[in-house]
Amino acid sequence: MSSNKIGLVLLFIVSLIFLNGCPCPCPPTPPPGIQYIWYDNVSDELYAIREKSILVFNNIDTANGRISPARTILPPVFYITNMWLDRASDQLFVISPYPNNSILVFTDATTMNGNVTPARVISGTTTALDHGPFYLWVDSNSNQLYVVNVDQSILVFTDATTANGDVAPARRITLTTSEGYGWGWGECGWAGPLIPWFDAASDQLYLASEDLKGRLSILVFTDVSTMNGNVAPARGFSTTTSSFPTGLWLDSTSDQLYVETLDSILVFTDATTANGDVVPARRIIPTTNGFYPIPFWLDAASNQLYLVNYNTKSGVSILVFTDVSTMNGNVAPSRVLYP
Repeated sequence: MSSNKIGLVLLFIVSLIFLNGCPCPCPPTPPPGIQYIWYDNVSDELYAIREKSILVFNNIDTANGRISPARTILPPVFYITNMWLDRASDQLFVISPYPNNSILVFTDATTMNGNVTPARVISGTTTALDHGPFYLWVDSNSNQLYVVNVDQSILVFTDATTANGDVAPARRITLTTSEGYGWGWGECGWAGPLIPWFDAASDQLYLASEDLKGRLSILVFTDVSTMNGNVAPARGFSTTTSSFPTGLWLDSTSDQLYVETLDSILVFTDATTANGDVVPARRIIPTTNGFYPIPFWLDAASNQLYLVNYNTKSGVSILVFTDVSTMNGNVAPSRVLYP
């Protein structure tokens, strides 16, 4: 793919509600209207998940104000929580948590419109998706599909572009923490959602969460393309600057890790070597009300950041910030999109 991705993902919250009901304390509910965004910088299109549909907007790099979708993709599902656009195969992967925790795969993704039927559906007891998928990632180089489950396990399916039906994952990764990083189930559930970033170039997995000590913690696992079973992190770092993460993005060119929280975006330098207690090099604070936990999108090519915002007066909007690689402190968006 031309650009890496995250964006999180994050409808961990929605997945939990479908599976078990909301744990306590309950994290903020995502705003009505948008659950996830994906920016395709090849076609300059923004994909936005809205409940059971995917809206596609054109000319996003320069758009401003009110925007209307050029395409509306309508899969036969009750709800969508996450997606992955694999440009190499022109396939779209989506997670449908209800009623059967399935992954639906659509072909001709960059042109499809209207009511669509999946070319493949990965679902069934053998898949282990019944543990609650909430994030997915396709490694085009190795043709592997990674699915992060609510139960802290990661399922890896080989032959991602052809896998179909009730297929078993080739690998199942279960995560253990090192002393000092208290992740897991507390008295009322998770300390916080697990937000992943897979870095194919270094074969590393970054996981961010609020640990049971109330800190923002990031654990780093190596040899992701082959690891299996119970694995421990190679290193980890934490900060008390903020705690609850909602998005994660590694800019490998500048070796900076961006962590979205409920009130700001923290930027850590030397991301590939950071260890122990660290202080973020920058803290970006958007000057807007109604900051919501929808994973952000960072487009390194244009040095812009896309962030979903919501307030009771103007509803849902997407804020666009420029000069992301250097901005610090309180910043106002350069553009505001109203989908």
